[in-house]
Amino acid sequence: MSKFRLVYIYSTFLCLLIYIGCVGPPEAEYGLVENFPVIINTQDLFTYSLNGDKYSSEDIYELNLSLSDSLHKVITSLIISDYAGSNRDTSIIMVLNDSTVANIFHITTNYSLPPSETEVDSVFYFPKSVSIKADQFIGKMEFMMVRSDI
Repeated sequence: MSKFRLVYIYSTFLCLLIYIGCVGPPEAEYGLVENFPVIINTQDLFTYSLNGDKYSSEDIYELNLSLSDSLHKVITSLIISDYAGSNRDTSIIMVLNDSTVANIFHITTNYSLPPSETEVDSVFYFPKSVSIKADQFIGKMEFMMVRSDI
């Protein structure tokens, strides 16, 4: 065998070994970093997304939703998946008006709350903030509030 042929065989083998041996990073399963909530708070939308593993926190978010009395509705949705909480998990979401509670969502199991529309009313429903209390939460949570015109 000539030296040229040996060099060709070894270089081809080396290239194949490098090509086959290289692996990329693993694909993310869910897209969210564990125990790091993602919040989007704009004039049209508020979302809170969490991939929790014994996640505990108590936060209040002032809403940036641009709402007008009797001109807008708020569409609210909550999805809980991969829930593995225990009796110690007392996670809760509260939508607050100026000084009163407008909605309460107790998180106890996997479920998907169908989107609900509520008309904005300065007396009964004018959401100003969202309080999210997670206590040893295990699972995935998607909470969304969207402004809609009437």
